[in-house]
Formats: sequence, C-alpha cells, structure tokens
Amino acid sequence: MPRINVTKAFTFTHATGERQRFPVGCHEVAESVAGHWYAHEHSEPVADADVIETDTPAKRPRRTRKADGSDTDA
Repeated sequence: MPRINVTKAFTFTHATGERQRFPVGCHEVAESVAGHWYAHEHSEPVADADVIETDTPAKRPRRTRKADGSDTDA
C-alpha cells in the first residue's frame, strides 16, 4: 500500500460516501486515496522507514481530580 505523510489534517470522502479522517502524520492508505488530488494537497510521499501506524488515535493519560482539587494522572 502507498504511504503518505499528512502535513495538514483532512477528511477524505471515498467514492462509497464513507468519510475517513487523516490526522497529521504518516499513514498507509489505499491507492484511491494516495492518488487523489485532495490527498495530494494535504500530504507528501514518505520513505518506507518513516511509516508509523496511525489507525488508532494516540492515548493520553487520563487526568483525574483528587478530593482536594489537585490533578493527578490516572
């Protein structure tokens, strides 16, 4: 599969009507996405070594509040 480096986040609408969000970063995508003019406007090609999986959003530590009102990481 082709790889793109998204330089500006965008939402791509496939021919089926399905929408797919692409956050900034490297993505492995279908040929139909990689070759589309709209994807070209928001991305650039990348070398194989630069690809990272971005199918799931990065998880941030949850922040909770203690009884005294101070924050703590969960």
